[in-house]
Amino acid sequence: MRGPSEWSEGERELMGAFVSRLNTCRFCVGIHQGITTLMGGAEYVERLDNWSEAELDPRIKATFHLLEKLTSAPEDVAAPDIARVRTAGLSDDAITDAIYVSFLFATINRIANALDFDWESDADRLKLAAGFNRIRYHVRELLLH
Repeated sequence: MRGPSEWSEGERELMGAFVSRLNTCRFCVGIHQGITTLMGGAEYVERLDNWSEAELDPRIKATFHLLEKLTSAPEDVAAPDIARVRTAGLSDDAITDAIYVSFLFATINRIANALDFDWESDADRLKLAAGFNRIRYHVRELLLH
């Protein structure tokens, strides 16, 4: 979620919150919406409920379409889906990074749901979000090691 990328750290956190919503992982949604908000992206968090109709950066909207399909019907993802995000101005590296975020959250969401991760209060959620933000984890290194 950190490290070199064409995506900002906040955009990657927003993708994590988005994928977590698709996977109905309340814990990860709350944490990563909190991190996105801490990074100055509160207006994007507010648009997640109606993202397909909301005014969003075309790169993010096209990526959300891809991530939604990767999450809900991965067997149906095909070349036209990748062409769509390329048309929105994304490089192959940016697309790959978004797919890494999706993969990471598909895995972590299932673990968090299976182990019933939760917090006691919204204050606890924000404290956890701030802690995760300080950790500055790196997705590529996490996946490759």
